[in-house]
Amino acid sequence: MLLHPEKAPDVGVRERLVRLQQLEVTVAYPFVLPVYGEFARGEITSGQIAGVLDVVETFVVRRFVCAVPTNGLNKVFPPLYQQVKKQPELVEGIKTILAERNCPRDDAFRDRLDSAQLYGPGDRGKKTLLILSRLEAGLGHKEQVAASALSIEHVMPQTPTDWWKAHLGDDWEETHDQLLHTLGNLTLTKYNSELSNRPYPEKRAMLASSHFELNRYFAEVEHWNEGEIQRRADALTDLALTVWPYFGPARVEPVSEAGAPRGASDDVTSTLPMAVVFRGQRLPVRSWREVLVVTMEQIIAVAPDEFAALAKQLGRGLSRDPTSFGRTKRVIPLSNGAYLGTNQSASSIYRTCLQALQAVGIGPDEWQVERVSLAAGAEDADDEPSETRQLQLDFWVQVRAALDTTAAFTSLQAPRPR
Repeated sequence: MLLHPEKAPDVGVRERLVRLQQLEVTVAYPFVLPVYGEFARGEITSGQIAGVLDVVETFVVRRFVCAVPTNGLNKVFPPLYQQVKKQPELVEGIKTILAERNCPRDDAFRDRLDSAQLYGPGDRGKKTLLILSRLEAGLGHKEQVAASALSIEHVMPQTPTDWWKAHLGDDWEETHDQLLHTLGNLTLTKYNSELSNRPYPEKRAMLASSHFELNRYFAEVEHWNEGEIQRRADALTDLALTVWPYFGPARVEPVSEAGAPRGASDDVTSTLPMAVVFRGQRLPVRSWREVLVVTMEQIIAVAPDEFAALAKQLGRGLSRDPTSFGRTKRVIPLSNGAYLGTNQSASSIYRTCLQALQAVGIGPDEWQVERVSLAAGAEDADDEPSETRQLQLDFWVQVRAALDTTAAFTSLQAPRPR
């Protein structure tokens, strides 16, 4: 049944086994096999095995999106059945155990899904097709559509024409490099070749009248640019949190106020970064540009071989040739001889970091940015303070670190430029 799920007699179980096969997560079969054996013998209900398969799918999809290394699954699934049998209830038991096996929480899942370069060669394309198909079903599509009959459409095309360059504006290269393969720019179609790289108004008319619920979104969207791509990504990410709901214990997120630490899933606009936390090491920073440089240097240190492939992933933002950055003046050399373009907004830098981390398989638990909110319109809301205020900030950052080492204070406010 696992190898040929179309033979499963129960429709709901069949659909879930097909999705499990599409995810190509055969490492889970040593667990799923005895569970299906219980179902075949009538020892558990179709609802129970469906619940188990839903948890496995959520676990795998969340880890894929968040770039959690897959080699750890070899230790997760083989002993899982015996571990679950010790729990009082099957479905709740697997939830309890897998929640403790590095299952990304909502904040990390939202961050990565919102900005991840989902589309790619090999199994990435297949998994992205599954993600889009599941989101389509989550919008209430009543008719099952075989994935084999579908293709993934880039609304902003892979090869931008002069029309698209003009439409996207002066920063079209950065927008194209960063957002081309992200969730907000991807949809489902049966006529990919017909859409191709047509101007958006033509694509919009074709998509809005298509059979897919995902494409009804475009009927009300007149332009397709960075802001609209991000808005659609946010909407689809909200939907994804219901399609693959977190099954671990609830966690109360702290309320972010001016001067208080921000959570990972908050908008980075109007925030000041204080440190990059990489694999437990806290690295102080003073601006979002420093966040980008520090993150890239850490990737060079731990994954030098994978770093070479990042130039293709990040497009024009990373190069061995310092003259390739065109009009940007903010080009910083890295320790391995590469050059990094840092003429980006805070949100763009944050997205670049997430995409780079995903490309080299560094998960959300290994990288965070400590940052503080800046009051709207406040004098210190600039990305980089003046020289005098930078000196003040450096002083208080060191004072705070010294006080922190005494362990005499339960809470220390993060310093701000003013």
